[in-house]
Amino acid sequence: MPEYKTRLQSLDMARGIAITLMVTFHFFYNLEYFQVVEINIKEDPFWTSLRNLIVSMFIFIAGISLYLSSIKRRNYIIHLKKQKWLCICAVLVSAATYPMFPESWIYFGVLHFILAARIIGFAFTGLYFTNLVLGILILWMGISLENEIFNSRWLNWIGFTTFKPVTEDYVPLFPWLGVFLLGVFTGKHFLGRGKIPNLLQRSYPGRPAGYLALAGQKSLLIYMVHQPILMGLIYMVLMLS
Repeated sequence: MPEYKTRLQSLDMARGIAITLMVTFHFFYNLEYFQVVEINIKEDPFWTSLRNLIVSMFIFIAGISLYLSSIKRRNYIIHLKKQKWLCICAVLVSAATYPMFPESWIYFGVLHFILAARIIGFAFTGLYFTNLVLGILILWMGISLENEIFNSRWLNWIGFTTFKPVTEDYVPLFPWLGVFLLGVFTGKHFLGRGKIPNLLQRSYPGRPAGYLALAGQKSLLIYMVHQPILMGLIYMVLMLS
């Protein structure tokens, strides 16, 4: 197994692009929440497609990152301990959204999913083409299969629902675990033998690349603080106008 002593700037930049798109999406979400604009962000095809793209980017990159971390750390107990901050942040998201949106609070959003996927996916990091096959199969199952038994809040985190649950962020295991495993496969395919494509191992000088890479490295922190900041700023502007 190869050892990667430095971060891949291209991977951090990709995560930085995803976090930038997410902040932009939530900015317009907040504008609609405060009734500044009417864009139907939860149902309009443009916004729902953008949301799916952002979630796909985060989850796919998370799969690649899990493979990279598994190269350095094969002990499952240590891996579980490393998830404590992600677990704390997921709980905080649920706790913060419950009083704000008691009917649609976030109980299994993107952070909850990534936490579950990192716990489950660690067992798959040693596999290769199996992850490609499983990833495609889980994607197909999550998109194509549905049953009313999975509509309850106790089970809808798995997927297979006949309608989208009322929640501000919903990222079920099916089909999104398929995207995650495809990320694990991609990580092993390109990085497992140390054969990093030139596009990935290149260094990208300049401020835009540096800012994106920094945002990618601090993506969890940005995820946790950006919404309170955005909502606070918009609220203040509306109060002063």
